[in-house]
Amino acid sequence: MTVKLIAIDVDGTLLDSAKNLHPGVKSAIEEADRRGVLLALCTGRSPREIRELSARIPEISYGITANGAYVVDLGNGGVVFADTMGAREIRTVWKTLSGFDMMFEIFTDHQVLTDGRCLGNPDHYGVGELKELVVSTRTGIKDLVGAVESGQVREAGKINIFFPSSRERDRAKALSRDLPFYITSQEPTNLEFTKREVNKGTGLKMLAESLGIKRDSIMAIGDNNNDLPMIEYAGIGVAMENGLPEVKRAADFVTKSNEDDGVAWAIRKLVFQEKSL
Repeated sequence: MTVKLIAIDVDGTLLDSAKNLHPGVKSAIEEADRRGVLLALCTGRSPREIRELSARIPEISYGITANGAYVVDLGNGGVVFADTMGAREIRTVWKTLSGFDMMFEIFTDHQVLTDGRCLGNPDHYGVGELKELVVSTRTGIKDLVGAVESGQVREAGKINIFFPSSRERDRAKALSRDLPFYITSQEPTNLEFTKREVNKGTGLKMLAESLGIKRDSIMAIGDNNNDLPMIEYAGIGVAMENGLPEVKRAADFVTKSNEDDGVAWAIRKLVFQEKSL
């Protein structure tokens, strides 16, 4: 089987725990590109949040962002495909969880909107190691819900919510269980909402079909529960050694950790079929 497309998760997979890109990983990606393999970032991040990263790795052509809601061409920034929630869905999530102390964020195709007051105190909302990314990529709005009600904000690819603690997150998750959305998490203190039928797997499927690539010719690499749909969809699903147990169980292979160039190992072993590994 020839791999024609590699989908790579960002946090916990492509990047190490300090959010660094290792030279060995970058080298393997460059070699894959030279061999004619297409590459895509597949992430819960918004298009805005991967802009700087994609500029450092121009060999990666596509971004499957906001957990599959937006597929973008990283070369020109254009949206290839979008499947978004409308104002009614945004209001449903807000009204369900409005009793919580939370940092409510709306992901669009070009920005991330959040309450300006929360943005001024991100540490309170458990953003942790994402603080620098959050502060540098969010647009603060004085009345975020009012902007939705007035029609200023009409759609969201993803809703992300940070809570002050994992306990509060778990309470909110339990309250949200019956809502008609796909709900996942990447951090101990966050919840992410997309349309029920939207996830990394559907985003990868739409990209592959637009490129004429069959799922048997796709490799997907990830570590977290929002990576499960793409790992299950791809012909070769790869879990990181640092990944969740359920991700490892679903994968065809387990590679090394993100601290030990796991993405590079997977590409060289499974795509290049290097015998020395």
